[in-house]
Amino acid sequence: RHYQNLERIHQTLLYPLKNALQYHQAMQLAMQDGLTGLGNRRYFDEQLNRAMHYANRQHTKVGLVLGDLNKFKVINDTFGHSVGDQVLKEFANLLRQCIRDSDSVFRFGGDEFALIVESATEDTLDIVKNRINNALKSNALLAKYQVGCSLGATFMNRADNELTLFERADNALYRQKINTSKNLTVV
Repeated sequence: RHYQNLERIHQTLLYPLKNALQYHQAMQLAMQDGLTGLGNRRYFDEQLNRAMHYANRQHTKVGLVLGDLNKFKVINDTFGHSVGDQVLKEFANLLRQCIRDSDSVFRFGGDEFALIVESATEDTLDIVKNRINNALKSNALLAKYQVGCSLGATFMNRADNELTLFERADNALYRQKINTSKNLTVV
C-alpha cells in the first residue's frame, strides 16, 4: 500500500518538476551565448537595468566597459572559423578572470563584449582595462594570433538611462578603435 501511495505521489510530482527543470534550462539558454557561455545581449540589457537601479538606490557608480577585438575578421579569414571560435572562447575566459565576482561579462555577438562593473570607483575601470591588456599579452593562444582589443569605458551618471550610458561607452570604444588603427598603420 505504501508503495502504491509513493508511486501516485511520484507520478503527481514528476511532470511539474520535469517542466520546471526544462523551463529553467530554456531560460538559461535564452540568456547565454552558446559559444562562450557568457551572458548575451538580452541578459546584458536586464543586468544593466538592474545595476543602474541598484546604483541609484545605493548612491554608487556603475561602470560600463565595451570591448571589440581588433582585426578579428583577419583571424577568421586567415586561419578559419574554428580558430576564430577558439580565440573568442579564450578571450571570454580572459575577461572572466579580469573582473571581480560582483561584475558581469557579456558577449553581444561577433567579437563584441561588455562588462558591467558595479560599485565602481574612479580607478576601477582603469584597473579592469589594464588587467585585460596585460592578460592579452601573456595569454599564449591570443598572443599567437596577435589578438588585440579596443576598450571604451564610462561611468553612469544620475541622468543616464540604459541607452545613453551604452552610447557613451560605445563612442569611447570607437574613439579608441580609431586611435588603435592609426597607431597600427604608423608602425
